Amino acid sequence: MTGPGEFLSSNRALWNEWVDINARSAFYGLEEFRRGGTRLRPYELEEVGAVEGKSLLHLQCHFGMDTLSWAREGARVIGVDFSERGIVVARRLAEELALEASFVHSNLYDLRSNLDGKFDVVYTSRGVLNWLPDLNGWADVVAHFVRPGGIFYITEVHPFALVFDDEVEEPVLRLRYPYWTTEKPIKFDNVGSYADRSAPVIVPFEYDWSHGLGEVVTAISSAGLTVEFLHEFDFTEWPMPPLVEREGDEWRMPRGRFGEPQGELPLFFSLRARKRGQPEGRTPSRSRTRSRRGSAASSRTAGPATTAASANVSAHHHHLAGQTWNHNSHPPPTTATRHGRPVRSCSCRRRKASAGAK
Repeated sequence: MTGPGEFLSSNRALWNEWVDINARSAFYGLEEFRRGGTRLRPYELEEVGAVEGKSLLHLQCHFGMDTLSWAREGARVIGVDFSERGIVVARRLAEELALEASFVHSNLYDLRSNLDGKFDVVYTSRGVLNWLPDLNGWADVVAHFVRPGGIFYITEVHPFALVFDDEVEEPVLRLRYPYWTTEKPIKFDNVGSYADRSAPVIVPFEYDWSHGLGEVVTAISSAGLTVEFLHEFDFTEWPMPPLVEREGDEWRMPRGRFGEPQGELPLFFSLRARKRGQPEGRTPSRSRTRSRRGSAASSRTAGPATTAASANVSAHHHHLAGQTWNHNSHPPPTTATRHGRPVRSCSCRRRKASAGAK
């Protein structure tokens, strides 16, 4: 292979194989989800904020569990993924659960040609960045779809956690992989799926790209978004040597013989960025109150749209199977179709550990 397009095509074929394996795996817990569960973590619900009535675009959504989790929170959701099979399963799942959502099959870099509209929230999470060869191109796509006053939110494995050897037997940290972006991807032999290592697959390799945290932040800010916070966490959400499971689905550094901390490392991060400007359909509200001396009270600018009414200001036209439909129509032509990487779709190897959370 000689170019990013060929690597992406190979990875897409791999994800097409992984979809059905992952959907029936214990790792994803689809049966629990069918009973009303969610794939969203408390910290991201808090950091994203209330989404009821808001439009939300989920990039790299795999087969839609995270997207549909946001639908259960009241958001008007669209999921996007480059895996054809992922989109098929996501749409089927949305229909089965009677959740309103739509799913768009598209290469992320081509999304501006396949989807119209701006969104209150653009969201992506867990094991997404390592599948992207062009970080600046990704950030430009993200910024394009955030409406003025809207936010972009990502929670992802920390790039620092991905530099260590993931095949060591003893509990040590040994450098092995690059931290910053490299021109060529890292090639891994593929063994099953990150959700089920015993599952047979045909595609022999996966191709991953490194991206340092500074590169991620710079790409987002260079695309015109203002970073509001960057949080780093001392846990991951899947096994990685030498981490140990300590609290539910969180893996952390092992403690000493008497339970004392043995140092800390940044293992996960979250970032929220906002597109400055007045939300569409809203104008600055001005105080009508004047002081006794007749001086006008200072003007106040309305904040980002937070209600269903303000979220419905502009129409989103979605192209599905050659058909254009209006996202504000109720219901959309196809019931709940969403495509992208799932919240916990991260593989359980290093890059392979970040591979899965589309």
